[in-house]
Amino acid sequence: KQPSSKADAKSAPRKLGYNEKRELEDIPKRIEGLENEQNQLTVKMEAPGFYQQDGAVITQAVERLEQIHDELSRLYHRWGELEESSH
Repeated sequence: KQPSSKADAKSAPRKLGYNEKRELEDIPKRIEGLENEQNQLTVKMEAPGFYQQDGAVITQAVERLEQIHDELSRLYHRWGELEESSH
């Protein structure tokens, strides 16, 4: 019995479209920018006296750090998907 062509199509890599290629090229730059922002924010938060500031400033920094973490996770996942599709 021969395998179905649908199964072959799913396992075979497909070509990336124009927008996906651009996205794949752009993701490393976006990751680098977010990681730089994450590092800068972490340094600020580790500074003596940071937690003696107004609570709103602290909350804003913590929330931004969480947003960056979530966005980085999403970008790394998407990068992996695009890389896998392109090979």
